[in-house]
Amino acid sequence: MTSARAPWLVLGCFAAASVCARAGDGAPAAVDRGSVQGFADDIATAVQARAAVEGIAGAVRVSVEEVRGLDGARVRAALLPRLKKALDGAITTSTTTGREPLFLTLAISEEQGQLWAVAVLEGPRVTSPTTIVVRRSVDRELEAALGATSRRTVGRLLLERVGPLPPLTTQTPAAPSAASPSSRCPVLDAVLVDLDGDPAHELAVLSVCGVTVYRVAEAGVSVVSGPVALPQRLWPRTTLGWLVLAGSTDAGPILWASTSAGHSHFVDVRGGRVAVAPPDRVPLRGVMGKDGPHALHWRLGSPSLELPLLTPGGVDVLVPGVPSRVRDLVRLPGDAWLFVADDGTLAARDEGGVVSTLSPERCGDRVLAIELDGDADLELITSSASSPGEPDQLVVRRLSPGHESSTVLLKSPLGGGSIAALAAGHADFNARVDVVVIEELAGGDHVVWRLEHAP
Repeated sequence: MTSARAPWLVLGCFAAASVCARAGDGAPAAVDRGSVQGFADDIATAVQARAAVEGIAGAVRVSVEEVRGLDGARVRAALLPRLKKALDGAITTSTTTGREPLFLTLAISEEQGQLWAVAVLEGPRVTSPTTIVVRRSVDRELEAALGATSRRTVGRLLLERVGPLPPLTTQTPAAPSAASPSSRCPVLDAVLVDLDGDPAHELAVLSVCGVTVYRVAEAGVSVVSGPVALPQRLWPRTTLGWLVLAGSTDAGPILWASTSAGHSHFVDVRGGRVAVAPPDRVPLRGVMGKDGPHALHWRLGSPSLELPLLTPGGVDVLVPGVPSRVRDLVRLPGDAWLFVADDGTLAARDEGGVVSTLSPERCGDRVLAIELDGDADLELITSSASSPGEPDQLVVRRLSPGHESSTVLLKSPLGGGSIAALAAGHADFNARVDVVVIEELAGGDHVVWRLEHAP
């Protein structure tokens, strides 16, 4: 079926899921082809590369639907014909041209001296729209040909659809190579960890099958190691899991995995070893002490966690004003706390002990509090509480300096599935913080998205 096109966001942000192809980012125009032709070629190259990753091919129809900060007539007259010629009427994989129709719609804008193209590729057999973002510095030729002018505006949030997560299955090396859909393993949680010492961290994923480490790159998602299996246990109806970086040794990072099946284990993902962790505890990534993550107790049959908060040494920590049952808990700078209450309410307790509700809507089980856009105010990343059969929404909010309110910056249904895990850190080689989102689709497959702020 054909998926809906991703809309534009307020505040200069795109709600489109986007794969940011930066081949021409900031590069000088090639002398022999010119800036307009170079921009068209960059878009065509990025579209073909993404189609190869997704396995998409077919005759393509190209159109420009949004133009901002440019002359729309000039864009359609100068850029569109060059892009159509560069694609030559089709998107191909290898040497074969597919027959199914594809639609490539573009939004072209100029912001902060950069020319942006957001291209949404969709078709009858494309599960969810694949979006490619290409940018190029504005020069005199682009100013004259497209009517571009340099104007200073707010940055944008880019939500990138990186690609599918390689299938997680319950198979062992002795099991058959083909897994039935029923043997797939639901994703429970994820965290970004440094496995090899470079700036781009790896994605550790906790599933019913155990802990698997992946590398997230523009070319897609690939397995680095695992899965490291946890001891076999019977799973209850409520299938939950928590994965936190507990510490590091000379051999590599040590993760703490806890599940609603009763697991509480330390996992050495590099060595493939599992050791028993303190029982009946759920580690919290939002409350890290100098000795490791603090923990709450899990309440059987419920997504709720129970206070008191425990240090790694088992000492109780009092948190006045926070209810005794929460779904997630985060410590903010100073003596402020952020929590998701038992009923899904997102709230904060300030330094003076005053509790404020941050959202009129209920949210999902987890919350990330990170500084995403460099303005010193924290952003809150959650999923929305959705009814059965309805897609989850990824929601980004800016927390007010006094922790008494929040403002929605982005809200997106992703590919129409449910949000299985959120993780924050550095997934690539730039200095900006990334949020990695794992979405579970209706058929049990998982898709990885990446959110970052582009200044």
